[in-house]
Amino acid sequence: ELTHEQQRRNNTKADLNLMTIAYNNEVKERRRWWFSYREKNRRVTKLIQEKFAIQLLLK
Repeated sequence: ELTHEQQRRNNTKADLNLMTIAYNNEVKERRRWWFSYREKNRRVTKLIQEKFAIQLLLK
């Protein structure tokens, strides 16, 4: 049977593991969001450039 101290240590390790998993999930989500934002920003920039080029051609 585990002593109180061993049980506390095991609980602390389990808590640390959960926090580590949660942190890593946040890092992955932020990275996913950043790449998604960056790609959308590139598409918008390209559309603005194309709009400007069309406006020049139509003058």
